[in-house]
Amino acid sequence: ITSSHCRRLPANMEVDRISFAGRLLDILEAMSESHFISFDLELSGVPSKQASSKAKMTMEERYQDIKAAAEKYQILQIGLTCVHQDFENDTYILRPYNFNLNPLLEERLDIERIFSFQSGAAEFLIANGFRMDLPMTMGVPYLSREEAKRAKKLAYTRFERSNIEDVQLKADEVESLEFVRKVRVAITKWKADGKPHPSFLNIVSTDPEGPQPAIPRLGRFEKRLVHQLVRAEYPELITISKPEMIIIKAYDAIREQSILESKKKAVKRQIERQTGFRWIVEALCGGHLDLDVQAFARDVRTGQPKFVDMNDLRSRFGRAELDLRRRRRVLVGHNLFTDLIYFYRTFIGDLPATLSEFRTEIHKLFPIVVDTKYMATHNCGDINPASSLQQIDEQLRRQPTPLIVTHEAHQKYASMDTFHEAGFDSYLTALIMIRLSAKLDAAGSAASNKSPGMSDDEAYETASDGLSHANQKKSSNQLAPGTTAATAETVKGDSETWGAPSESSLKPFGDGGVQEQPAPSFMLNGCTYYLTPQMQREPMTAMPPFGTDFWRVYDNKLRVFGTVESMWQLDE
Repeated sequence: ITSSHCRRLPANMEVDRISFAGRLLDILEAMSESHFISFDLELSGVPSKQASSKAKMTMEERYQDIKAAAEKYQILQIGLTCVHQDFENDTYILRPYNFNLNPLLEERLDIERIFSFQSGAAEFLIANGFRMDLPMTMGVPYLSREEAKRAKKLAYTRFERSNIEDVQLKADEVESLEFVRKVRVAITKWKADGKPHPSFLNIVSTDPEGPQPAIPRLGRFEKRLVHQLVRAEYPELITISKPEMIIIKAYDAIREQSILESKKKAVKRQIERQTGFRWIVEALCGGHLDLDVQAFARDVRTGQPKFVDMNDLRSRFGRAELDLRRRRRVLVGHNLFTDLIYFYRTFIGDLPATLSEFRTEIHKLFPIVVDTKYMATHNCGDINPASSLQQIDEQLRRQPTPLIVTHEAHQKYASMDTFHEAGFDSYLTALIMIRLSAKLDAAGSAASNKSPGMSDDEAYETASDGLSHANQKKSSNQLAPGTTAATAETVKGDSETWGAPSESSLKPFGDGGVQEQPAPSFMLNGCTYYLTPQMQREPMTAMPPFGTDFWRVYDNKLRVFGTVESMWQLDE
C-alpha cells in the first residue's frame, strides 16, 4: 500500500528545537489523518504525599492539590501517538512522537517564567535514563495562550511612549539638572541654525554644548532624561535610542506609523516562534493556527531555511488545518486527570479556582477524552487493582487482534521498551486503547441487544483482573507475541507487508462487495468529531466505533484512585 501516510513523514520521531519547524507540517498532517491521539507527560514535580492524613481526599481537594503542583512544576517531556485506522486493511497505524519541552524563554519577550524541580521527581527521571539537560538545550519552545497575550500587551505598551513614567529630579541633583539645561540649549540652537546636521541632532555626551567626543558615551540615566525632555517640551520632535547616544529628529507621522507597524510585526514573529509546541496543542483542541507557512520551510537537520514548493506547503497546511478544525480528535491518556491539569496550566493559562470551573474549561477544549486507566479498572470495586501502563500492557500484549503496525519512520519503540519516556508511554497508551476497547466490546453485550432494565455500566462488565485470559479468540494470522505483535510489521509500499485480512474478516451489510456506509455523525458543540464507516467485522478485529453506545460507558470518565469518589466525569 502506498499513500500519503508514508510519503512525507520524517525519518525520525524524536523532535527537538532544531527539527521542530521542519517537522511541524508533517505532524499536523498525521494528526489530521488520525482516528484518535494519545499523549503522556513527564513532569519536573508532582504533588507531595500527605503523610499526616490517612483520610481520602474529595475530588475538589485532589484538584486543589494537583493545581498547586502544576503551578510550581513543569512539563519536561510530552509524547504524542497519532493512530490512523486503515479500514481497507483492518489495520491501525501508529506514529509516536517524543518532544522535550524547553521551560526557558528563547525570544526576548517582556515576560518571565519561574519554574522548579522536585528532588524526588528528578531522581526518578534520572534513574529511568532521562537526560535533565535536554529540555533546556534541545527542547522545543512553547508559550501558553495567556503568556502570548501578555507578551503582546507588554510589547505594545512599551511602544507607547506616553506610558513611560517621568523621572522627578530634586533640587539638589545639580549635575542632572545642568545636563537637562544643556540639552535644552543644544536643541534650541539646532532648531535655529540646523547645525551640524539639518535633519538630526546627536546627543553623545553629558556636555552637549562643549566639544563632542569621537566615541559616544551617554549613560542610560542621561538617555532617559533626554527622552523625557523631548517628550515633554518638543512634541514636534522624536528621540531614537542608540547604544550610548540619542538621535533627535523631526516627527513624521507616516514614518512613525510605518516603524510602529514594523515593530508589531517583529513582535508577532517572535511570539509565533516562541509559541512552538502550542501550535500542536491548538491543533488538538480545534484552535486557530495563525501560522506563516514559510515557517515550515526548514531543514530538519540544521534548522536553516530551505527551498520548497510554497504552493504545496499552503495546500497541505490548508487541508490539515481544515480537517483538524472540522473534526476534533478523541484525546486518550492514562491517569488522565493529573495530565489534563498540567496540560491546561502549561499551554492555556492560569487554572480555574474550582474543579467545577476546570471541568467547564477543559471540556470546551476536549469534548471527548478516554482514560485507559478507567477502562482497565471499570467495575473494580473497593480494592484498587494493578493499573499501571506496564501492568496493563503485560496483560494485553499477547492479544493478536486488532492488527496494529508501527509506521516505518517511527520505529524507535519497535525494538526496545523505554518506560517513562513520554513518547513510549503515549505509544503504550495507544496500544492499550485499541486492544482493550476491542476486548471489552467483544466480551460485553451489544448495547442494542441489552435488556431494557440494564444500565450502560451493566451492559459492559470489566473484570478487575485477568484481562489477558477472557474471551481471546484464536487467529490464524497471529503476529509475533509480546510487544512485537504491534511492531513486527511496518508500513511500506508492499501490500503483503500489511498481512491482508481474509474474506471472512470483513462482512459488509447487504449483498455484493464491501460497501462502506457512514455511521451517523456525532455532533457536540457544533463540531463533528468522528465519522466512522459502519462495517460488520469479526469480534476483536477492530475498536468499537466512536459515537456508539459502547463509549457511553467509558468516554469522559477519569479514574482518580485515593479519592472518595474514585472517578471524575468530565461531561456532567
